[in-house]
Amino acid sequence: MGVPVVTVGQPNFPAFFSRDSGVPSPSTIPAQGAPAAIASTLRVHHSLQLQHGMVLAVPLPQEHDLAAQIEPYIAAALKEADDKGVRGAAITPFLLDKVNQLTAGRSLTANIALVKNNAQFGARVAASLVL
Repeated sequence: MGVPVVTVGQPNFPAFFSRDSGVPSPSTIPAQGAPAAIASTLRVHHSLQLQHGMVLAVPLPQEHDLAAQIEPYIAAALKEADDKGVRGAAITPFLLDKVNQLTAGRSLTANIALVKNNAQFGARVAASLVL
């Protein structure tokens, strides 16, 4: 029941606030022509009647990459969450809010850029599926 994981345009899986997590992706596809290539892959995937999805990892735009500065903020937010006993479903909103505060809003800007980029990429894949 393996789920294919494909990273677009780079050899490493992207991280939440940065383009590169340092973790090699199991599969990559060049950015040039990626939507059409992924649409073709999805057609084959569907024709084989596979019963699982596919993870498409699209890095956030370069201008929003926080790789050089985000780790200390994440560490501080994690420590504060631990000190305050934040657990379970409350941890993600707590961390996102705390990191947003510590980065003076830059992490939220990066997250919004990531969502928009993913939506735009997904729309290009969808358009390629119907062509």
